[in-house]
Amino acid sequence: MERLKTDNFSINRYKKPTLFFILSTLIPWGFWFAAGKISWISPYQEKYLQIASILTCIGLFSPLAVVYWMTNKDNELRKDISIRFFNFNEIKPIYVILTCLIMPISIIYNYTVTDNFTTIRI
Repeated sequence: MERLKTDNFSINRYKKPTLFFILSTLIPWGFWFAAGKISWISPYQEKYLQIASILTCIGLFSPLAVVYWMTNKDNELRKDISIRFFNFNEIKPIYVILTCLIMPISIIYNYTVTDNFTTIRI
């Protein structure tokens, strides 16, 4: 419930959403493209796979670094972000169930649809 009292305060303090979107999109994709390029270097060596894996992980976590960089001077804003990120009390159980079931259901559905269209019946 602490989040509710910070809503009015925090909306006005989130500045530069376009910059955040651009940086949190381009930086990960840059790391992922570099990892993809490195993974195709020939002849194959194990160190290239390790470098590509590290670049992939850096790309995955780079939006967190962007958030840290954009909010490092505003302690109240960082507190608001942590409250919003770690507030598990407001999560409704139906969303947890849906989160866990949507992917397996879509895979099974796509498999059955594809299997029905690719099977040759005589």
